[in-house]
Amino acid sequence: MYESKIIQAEGTILFFGSYIFARALLIGFSVILFLRALWLAFLGINYAYPNGINYKNLSYSNYFKEKTEANKGVVTRIVNLEKLCSLTYSVTIIFTLLTIGMFLLLTLIFYAIYYLAPSFYEPEFGYVILIVLFLMMLGIFDLIFFGYLKKYQIVSKVYYPVYKLFKWLSLSFTYNQEWLTFISNTNRWKVYGLFFSYFTLSFFISSSEISTRLGGNLFFQVISAEDRNYAKLPSLQNMKDISYENMLDSKKRIFTACIQSDIIKDNYLKLFVVYNKRYDNTLDSLFKKNNVISKFKQRASFKDYVKNDSLIRKTLNEFFITKIDDRIFKDNDWYFHDHSITGEKGFLTYLPLDGLNKGKHTLFINRQSLENDSLRVRGNGVIHFYVN
Repeated sequence: MYESKIIQAEGTILFFGSYIFARALLIGFSVILFLRALWLAFLGINYAYPNGINYKNLSYSNYFKEKTEANKGVVTRIVNLEKLCSLTYSVTIIFTLLTIGMFLLLTLIFYAIYYLAPSFYEPEFGYVILIVLFLMMLGIFDLIFFGYLKKYQIVSKVYYPVYKLFKWLSLSFTYNQEWLTFISNTNRWKVYGLFFSYFTLSFFISSSEISTRLGGNLFFQVISAEDRNYAKLPSLQNMKDISYENMLDSKKRIFTACIQSDIIKDNYLKLFVVYNKRYDNTLDSLFKKNNVISKFKQRASFKDYVKNDSLIRKTLNEFFITKIDDRIFKDNDWYFHDHSITGEKGFLTYLPLDGLNKGKHTLFINRQSLENDSLRVRGNGVIHFYVN
């Protein structure tokens, strides 16, 4: 998604919401599986020994016998487990429906904010809205602020259309009757606590997994137990596995760029830059300026391809600005390439290392970015390497 889309708040919200939805189902069904296994075990014991405990064979004293008999029997425990299994399944499904509705509504709100109040189009404001929506959908806000509106006939008629609109926008109409049945027959604060704990657990599991999968530097920063002050300083002196081809495997993503190794024994640097959707706007402008043909209208000759390739090469050299230490490379041969390990689409070039001394060097990969009809140079990546 990161490579193929221009990531905005709405896409990120839907992506994160679907991840929480999936993890909520996984947690719920794992609990259900355990409870059902326990229920089946108890049912098997009851089927094999329907008369229950044989106290004669236990030879308990009257005191121990009285204490044991005071405990719930096998049948009662089976019935209670059956009820608990059913409720766990119901809570899991209701919670996932609540999550879907909450994140869809948050997406709709952020889409409106983008056009109506751009100054609030910030992640921090999104978290505030998310919390408010969660409390509203649980009914806590409704209970505290609007509960009395439902008790009076005239006011109820005025409030009901607003209440009904929110139910439809949040998809809570799909489970509202069951939800009211649940909270009206149970201590509702225990229910709120259960759903809050469930959401918090799903949220942090999802955040942790996403940060791990995306290298910890995209979309989400997770609060963790890391308390070393200088574990993550804002520095360019970082060396990541995803920057070096010899450290990659098929489960990793390069995301930005990579070279063949951290220690270079060749007389060239093999540079692969991942093609990102956010490049399109600038590349469209540069291709247009340089008369690059994006699609031949009729069958093209070999000369047509050669001419067009020279224009593409010229454009990519304008777009990408590559530099090793203070040396700028202006005339690179660029190739379209699918990376053999990660499968990511991108651009490949080879930078000559003639005259480069042994030891540490730094590759800077910058790019042009079209902003407000003017081109600006933006940093795209920094890779450290050593020449052997």
